[in-house]
Amino acid sequence: MKKTNGPAALAGHAGYLSPRYSKGQRTADALLESGRRLLRTRPLEAMSIQDLCAQAEVTTGAFYGRFRGKDAFFAALQKLAVEDIRQASQRRLAELDEGDWTLDDTLAVLVRNTRLWVLRHEGVLRATLLQHQDEAAGWAPFRRMTHEFVEGLVPRIERLMGADAPDAQARRLHIRFGFQMMFGTIVNAAINNPGPLTLSDRRMDTELSQALCLYLRVQTVRTNHARTPPR
Repeated sequence: MKKTNGPAALAGHAGYLSPRYSKGQRTADALLESGRRLLRTRPLEAMSIQDLCAQAEVTTGAFYGRFRGKDAFFAALQKLAVEDIRQASQRRLAELDEGDWTLDDTLAVLVRNTRLWVLRHEGVLRATLLQHQDEAAGWAPFRRMTHEFVEGLVPRIERLMGADAPDAQARRLHIRFGFQMMFGTIVNAAINNPGPLTLSDRRMDTELSQALCLYLRVQTVRTNHARTPPR
């Protein structure tokens, strides 16, 4: 998965001082990547700036030369995660408008890329949900980007499902709910790790994409059957 350019994407971000030289860019990238890795194994409150700098192999002075403090650093990680999903969503929608896609192949690619994106940012997502569990501000950008992505997918998935449905409104609901199940399953794996498949297990791609495909096809058959007049 293509990675977001940290320093460039954070230009003008509050609490972040954009580097002027390549060394400063490397320092910022090292800190941001170390933050992602540490948050995968520990909560935000247990991640100290000293641990972060040790992981990135930079001094605390270098950290404060780039970030105002820990809150500004975490906000930068959140912004990069949102920008990452924005860029990935745009690329994916553009790809679906090119080439000869099947429904099975499309859903397999969507599940795989969603899982990998969440895997890359799982610590940031987990910390965001836990830190902002009583307020919408922290999670709102992620929710908005996901909603926009799904709305972009709906007409494209409809085309792949073939002939016009007798009840287009019902089919669109099924598509939206199918992706709600997909995102819910993957995010739940990141937050709660309920098993049997973990977020890093590639078998989740196959199992989840097949389940999503079967759901959409079954709902299409049911809708068509319900709308077919008795002879």
